Amino acid sequence: MSDETVLTKEIAEQIVADRDSGAECDYSSITTDAAMVLSGFDGELTFHDLESISDEVAEIFSRYKGPWLDFPGLGSLTEKSAASLAKVPGYLGFLVLDELSEKAAELLSEKHGELYIGALDCMPESVADTLRQHPDVE
Repeated sequence: MSDETVLTKEIAEQIVADRDSGAECDYSSITTDAAMVLSGFDGELTFHDLESISDEVAEIFSRYKGPWLDFPGLGSLTEKSAASLAKVPGYLGFLVLDELSEKAAELLSEKHGELYIGALDCMPESVADTLRQHPDVE
């Protein structure tokens, strides 16, 4: 039996309908349809239990215009996902992100707006140094 909980389009629609300013989502995976719904949400979004996202979901979230997009459980990003998420204009956070190529780090460092990387000290020095080039990285 799997412990996976899927954030579906129907759940995403309910989140948007129920929340005025923000949502904390405790799902281990997300469908592309759900991402499409949430990318239009103008409140804060935090995805506590997501440990990975597809390049397609990241591309959808590149259109997110809310003030806060947080992935505290995400441990790695592909270069394509990094390029997409770097387009998010507001806060973008990763608490445990520690698997990132130098190219992906370079793409994230070009992001406009606040960027939080909680595991900088757990990354290879060259990757961390690239991320530290971002003016608002923490």
